[in-house]
Amino acid sequence: MLVCHVNLAKGFRGGERQTEILVRELAHSGEVSQILLVRKASILGARLRGCDGVHVVELSRPRSLSARRYLKQASIVHAHEAKAVKLAASCNTPFIVTRRILKQPKTNWFSRRGYRQASRVVCISSAVKKEMQSWDGELNYPVIGDAHANMTPHRGALDGLRACWAERYVIGHVGALVDADKAQSDLVAALKLLRQHQIDACLVLVGEGPDRGALEELAVGLPVYFAGHVENVADYLASFDVFAFPSLQEGMGSSILDAMYVGVPVVASNVGGIPDIVEDGVNGILIPARQPVALSEALATLIQDAAMAEQLVEKAKKTADKFATPNMAQHYLTLYADVLG
Repeated sequence: MLVCHVNLAKGFRGGERQTEILVRELAHSGEVSQILLVRKASILGARLRGCDGVHVVELSRPRSLSARRYLKQASIVHAHEAKAVKLAASCNTPFIVTRRILKQPKTNWFSRRGYRQASRVVCISSAVKKEMQSWDGELNYPVIGDAHANMTPHRGALDGLRACWAERYVIGHVGALVDADKAQSDLVAALKLLRQHQIDACLVLVGEGPDRGALEELAVGLPVYFAGHVENVADYLASFDVFAFPSLQEGMGSSILDAMYVGVPVVASNVGGIPDIVEDGVNGILIPARQPVALSEALATLIQDAAMAEQLVEKAKKTADKFATPNMAQHYLTLYADVLG
């Protein structure tokens, strides 16, 4: 089977990371050959170039004839984002789509036609499926969740990071610094409340984004560390005492799975697909979105109750096991085979 993956995103965010995880795991399985179509100078393409059994093709013009040539060679095409759907729909090769965001596709005829040509539209959570069913109830929407990245921290790096935080209780977050989506300003507000209650905590924000400057201004006078983009995300996760994820919208939240896998207790907002993986009081704590007081109270609970935090981590690790990369890859292999009959 020759699978042609298409991801034409300009940057490298959660969807591109999940594309990379899937492509690598399929390559490791040895059950398929793969082509990956990406934009020229794509980060995703650079990361997968040299991966055994994967032919990376950079496209200067996504709708070019050369792109369609690769699509026609494939047994099945896997479109990983909205622009890829348009390209996949331009040839007669069977294709599937993975839909990761809560926002519905455009309502124009061309967009709807592209999705209706797909053999399956995979949704990464029940919340995404609900949105898509509302947009077009006639399509087939299987749910295949994202996977954690199977991260392993390095002990030496971990010790060094812990020293940087000056023995404070570390509240950590991983995500693009886009406050309208990730609500990092609520984390800064929650930290301020904790310190007003004499709790010696600090906040570590891993990631880059357009709102970094505004967040830095908001955090003046507080122990907030901006780590920027890092490759050793596992080291940072393992250095956290709690992982806080107060997003306003989230298709699923695969960073939560990474934290669970590493063994860090989770506090997250009760929005989108997050409740698919976080069960309040069982493997994490769910809070209402845009409520810094509730966020600070949940964080204080974990700071003051180590036994509870340990129980949440134990259950969370079992949750992470269900979302391991081989499981996700096998779900997609089964789906490919089902589409091809």
